[in-house]
Amino acid sequence: MASDEPNAILERVSELEQQNRISIKLRWVKSEENKADRPGSQIAGNQQGGEDPDPPKPPATASTHATPILTVPAEPAASTSKSKPWSKLVERWKGIKATKPKPQRAKKAKGPSISTRKFKPKHNMIQTSVTLNRPEVELASQRFSAWVPSSSVNVPRATRSSTKIVRDVTLAAFAAGTQSNYSAAIAQWHKYCDDHRIKERDREPAAAHLVEHWVSLHAGDKRGKSLSDWICGLKAWHTVNHLPWLPSEDRLALIRRGVANLQPPARPKRDPMTIQWLDRLSLAADPKDAAEVTVVAAAATGFWGLCRLGELVSSTDKAQQFHNITRAQATESKVFGGVPTMTLNLPRTKTHAQGDTVVIAHQKEECDPIRLLRLHLQQSPCASKEAEKSTPLFAYRDKESLTPLTRTKFISTIGAIGKRAGLGPLHGHSMRIGGCTALLTRGMPPDRVQLHGRWSGDSFKRYIRDHAAVMAPYLVINQVASDRLHRLLPAEWPPAALTTTTNQDGPTPPPGQDLSSRARGRQTPLRTPN
Repeated sequence: MASDEPNAILERVSELEQQNRISIKLRWVKSEENKADRPGSQIAGNQQGGEDPDPPKPPATASTHATPILTVPAEPAASTSKSKPWSKLVERWKGIKATKPKPQRAKKAKGPSISTRKFKPKHNMIQTSVTLNRPEVELASQRFSAWVPSSSVNVPRATRSSTKIVRDVTLAAFAAGTQSNYSAAIAQWHKYCDDHRIKERDREPAAAHLVEHWVSLHAGDKRGKSLSDWICGLKAWHTVNHLPWLPSEDRLALIRRGVANLQPPARPKRDPMTIQWLDRLSLAADPKDAAEVTVVAAAATGFWGLCRLGELVSSTDKAQQFHNITRAQATESKVFGGVPTMTLNLPRTKTHAQGDTVVIAHQKEECDPIRLLRLHLQQSPCASKEAEKSTPLFAYRDKESLTPLTRTKFISTIGAIGKRAGLGPLHGHSMRIGGCTALLTRGMPPDRVQLHGRWSGDSFKRYIRDHAAVMAPYLVINQVASDRLHRLLPAEWPPAALTTTTNQDGPTPPPGQDLSSRARGRQTPLRTPN
């Protein structure tokens, strides 16, 4: 071979070593002992049988197979036996390996391999069998609306179209949160049927004895209210799909009462947001940080306005964005002798699809919602008056644009400010709980609190945390007022007549001898103290 050919081969071998991270060791082999050498490479005339495949070549000096012929100056014959002609090539080869860095393999990420990895359902969805009438859904909350009875699959197309129109209108009667809870109930029902191999004809409509067994299996493990919601969800799904409801309501009432008595201990109640907590949060917030100012303003608004967190923050779902309150829906005014107030026209609430009205007023505390809202709107103003119609009320200035405040941002920011101020973490619903307790302890009548919080029933009683502070003014006589009445009317308001009779609006003064006549309208002249 020519001298450049072995050099090219060895350079190629060096590159392959570096690319594949291998090491090749050379071994000296004479040409006549190389079994892989071609017959044509031997001296002409030494082959047996037939003519030489190559034309005759002049005899060459014997050389080894692995020895490259280098173009080097000729050396004396005496020194040829002592020096090795391939030594310089080996040195060159080593130099190439030393100068070129070896390619580094990418480090393998730690974690379970494909063979040992376990499948985890998306969003911890309840796993049920998939059929034509129970298809896979992207979100678990879509099961209540997407799943239909098996009989609906085989109906004519025209009938199916008209039924779908009525069904869509019926589904619009349920709020998004209600549909999400009822979807979990439907999934639990079909999971129970899958585990017990219940046939489709016994699932739709649900057999009475199976429903009773399904609920009773979870007695002692689930809360009574959760199991009651399961029953309501399954019944509502039957009503939406025009299926008869077979279970007896009397028996279900007994089962509801039984699972409530057997339910596990309740979780600790959520801590309320207090005025002192909110004051410290307001002082700890960075007034130059628009996001923190917005979060504190939203917390104060929710506290004094008894708002749910979802009524103030913006939704990440594009379909729900028109439910977000905008700045045009917040109106500031002065009433009741010049007290600054702000009226919020909520476009939608949890219980009112058509929206509701919330009024907040000026407070003397550091967490005054009017002051904090003004500060928030000054730091994050709208570009124009027209933009207020589409800009969320609680959107903060982030560089060059306004970013809507989301639930996640609210929770993380209020947690960071609270940690900086040495305050414990609170939940989003703590605003409504704490505001209800604070207004009651300030003497606001319960029916006014119910009206302000937009409660249709007496469920606000579950939010009372400091019962002693709320009930004490209704259980004791105001001694200062009684002493003043005694000084003004000593004959009609004797000290011995003090009692603890109460009514709904507060402590009732003890009736005297002529109190009933005064109540009927008789004018009694007042005496001035000496």
